[in-house]
Amino acid sequence: MSVGNTQPPGSSQQSSSVHVANRTARAKARTSIGLDPERATAPDTYLRPPDETSRNAHWLLVTCVVLLGLAAVLLLLSPMAGETSLTNLLGTRIEGQTTVTPPPNSAAPVLPAYLSTLPGFQLWLTDDFAAPSQIATDRLDEGATATSLLMDRGVFRMQTPANQIGWTLFDLVQNSAYHLETSATVDTVSPQGAGGVIARFDSPGNFYLLSIDGAGVATLQLWLDGEGYTLQSSAAITNPAGQANRLAVEDDGDRLRFFANQVLVAEVLEPQLPFGRPGITAVAADGSAAVVDYDWIAIYRPQS
Repeated sequence: MSVGNTQPPGSSQQSSSVHVANRTARAKARTSIGLDPERATAPDTYLRPPDETSRNAHWLLVTCVVLLGLAAVLLLLSPMAGETSLTNLLGTRIEGQTTVTPPPNSAAPVLPAYLSTLPGFQLWLTDDFAAPSQIATDRLDEGATATSLLMDRGVFRMQTPANQIGWTLFDLVQNSAYHLETSATVDTVSPQGAGGVIARFDSPGNFYLLSIDGAGVATLQLWLDGEGYTLQSSAAITNPAGQANRLAVEDDGDRLRFFANQVLVAEVLEPQLPFGRPGITAVAADGSAAVVDYDWIAIYRPQS
């Protein structure tokens, strides 16, 4: 049983405790001092004054009950809220590690548009000459082919004196198949000059050469011991000075194939030279110098 204490307005309200009297103990205490065991007006219960400790315990119990009820309600609401968690419902933000899934192809490098997809080959080396290059360096020797990297224009320039052939060769890691592609433009200041690709370079006077001059004529030559022999000549699909020509040579170890603007223009089934380095060239064979700009180069090796 509990008893509430009503207090005047403006005063604080406290709680009291009601206790049942122990009649046997009270009778002994009265007879020990010469009184009757019972007092006719004695009540069965008596009221103790408010106790501060019991009041705090009472409110602590009420608080715990309220919190437990709130937690039960939140747990019941959680499944109905889908992704909502207790943290979200209470408005508390918790910082933690987050796994970020990048969008498709976000980490994939952007490949230059000039690259080809070649069955059985994979890209080994490429350069668009728009930044410092390890394969295209500046060189200026009197009486020899001069080379320069023009990064502002994105070209590798070769300038060859009259009646000479200049080249830049590429050392492959081992003697194996390759496919080399490039884009060459004969400068209009030297329309008699020619740009091209070299294959099976064995020594300065022994190599295969596919060249395109300022008139747009494509010529395939075999050079042996310093003498050039024309194997084929055509101007059907090539461009004149001032316009780019896409040139390529492929060596699979048994045959050579030469391309101009992505069209097969010549094939050598039984090469007369052993496997050698490929390269690019500037040809000045008409009594005047040659200036040729290369926009990019790509070399492919067999897929491993």
